[in-house]
Amino acid sequence: MKAVENILKVYAQCLPDEHRAGMRWYQTAHNAAVFFARHHDLSVHQTSAIIAVLSPGLRWEHNIEAAERVICGFSLDGLGVRWYDGVRKAERIINGQNPNVVVKGNKVRAFWSCIESPNDTLSVCIDGHAFAICAGERITLDDTPVMNDRHYNRLAKHHCDAAREIGIRPCQMQAITWVVWRRLHGVVK
Repeated sequence: MKAVENILKVYAQCLPDEHRAGMRWYQTAHNAAVFFARHHDLSVHQTSAIIAVLSPGLRWEHNIEAAERVICGFSLDGLGVRWYDGVRKAERIINGQNPNVVVKGNKVRAFWSCIESPNDTLSVCIDGHAFAICAGERITLDDTPVMNDRHYNRLAKHHCDAAREIGIRPCQMQAITWVVWRRLHGVVK
């Protein structure tokens, strides 16, 4: 499959530090969720969901800070939040609404799952970068199409197939290629 080849081509360009970062990416995010849970009387189930619902359209570099600010009731000024629907969802979770009811969408639900359970072997977060990696071309967030369930699941399966070839978890393949792709296309700060 061309998409699997494209994923493996990006993976093959990873630098040693990118490989290490991608391998532990979701564990690092999970550790932040655990920290928030311990310090703010919330569960890891909730804090992982809060991080995930804030993620659409928000640079990862600001995602954790945004989660902490929302949990503490502080302003999100200066973080580049594009859509406030995620903020409203995070506030609903903080106020006790069940995250299973609040969190919607394949990407956000998979991201939540990977953060909450970084050793999960099934979930794959297909964001705009993962879509572009499968396509083998740079596609901006604004030009990334909305994916139906079938398309999303097919791209997730491609990541699973690529991960199986290398011998790592699908979320690790996605994270490693995400890190590499951002470097290759100047998305890194």
